[in-house]
Order: sequence, then structure tokens, then C-alpha cells
Amino acid sequence: MDDTNLTVVEFYLTLTAGQHPISMDDLVISYTDKDTHEGNISYSNNPNASYGNLTRPSWNYTILYSDGDALLEFGEKAKIIVALPEPGVTANQEFTIEVKPAEGATLTITRTAPPAIDKMMNLH
Repeated sequence: MDDTNLTVVEFYLTLTAGQHPISMDDLVISYTDKDTHEGNISYSNNPNASYGNLTRPSWNYTILYSDGDALLEFGEKAKIIVALPEPGVTANQEFTIEVKPAEGATLTITRTAPPAIDKMMNLH
């Protein structure tokens, strides 16, 4: 992350009761803002992925409470880190991240960056 732009977003996915498992290897993550669209951000196969060591743009996941496979199943939680395309999100800018599983509904996350961007922030 630089001093002026939001460059990395982290969020969590879980299944609701009755949903079928989701193959994390088949997810497509896209990013859109007023100036940029990345329809299929590259997955970074980095078991030590963190905020500062992902190439931009790319994404990575870790399944918490996992049984060891790449399926997100009921009772598991996936932490997803997305390193946003250059230059990132500026203050007051709206952006959208879409999570598209191979089967099922697309999850759309739309947020607006606050007027001041800090190193760590919670974007409600």
C-alpha cells in the first residue's frame, strides 16, 4: 500500500446452509472502478500471501477451518486478499470487486474509499 491509495482489499467468504461447495480454484475475481476494469484478476499461488507481497493485480485465498482441499464447504471460511490494479483506489472513489464461482450467483462488493486512506481500514 502507498500513502495515498488503497491498494489491497481483504474479505471473507462463507457458505450459507444448503449451498453447494465452491471450488476456489475455479473462482474468477474481477475489479472495476471509473477508470479501470480487470475482468479476470490473476490468482497468485503463494502460501505466504500477505498485503505487501502480492503482485498487482492478483488475488490469493486461505481456507480457515479447512479439511485440506480447495473446496469452500459449509463451516469453512475463505480469507481472500486482492491486490488491486495500479494505481489503486483514490480517496472518495467507488470500486467494485466481483467474485464469480463456476456455479451459482456472483457476489458483488461495492464500496467507496473514505476521504482519508490509512494503512489499515474497515470499509463497511
